[in-house]
Amino acid sequence: MKVPAEKLRWAVGSILAEGSQKPDDELVKMFEGHGFKLFSFPAVQKVVSTTFPYTTVLSIYIYVYRVYTAVGNYIQVSVCEVYFIWLKN
Repeated sequence: MKVPAEKLRWAVGSILAEGSQKPDDELVKMFEGHGFKLFSFPAVQKVVSTTFPYTTVLSIYIYVYRVYTAVGNYIQVSVCEVYFIWLKN
């Protein structure tokens, strides 16, 4: 699955609030002061979620080549709008 460069999008940031919560004003000012922009994701209608055990250094390679590809193919066939969000706790 090759995506044209002009259709690639990405974002780096932090989750400041969830649901109906309002983010702390001081926190928002701090992030904006460092060049970040505040935005919200739309409500989720369909979700595809995976987990994969991280047991060795090879696990990440297996995940990228097998799981990421399979999920990408599934989403491409099943869903019109796509958001890949990787959350790390």
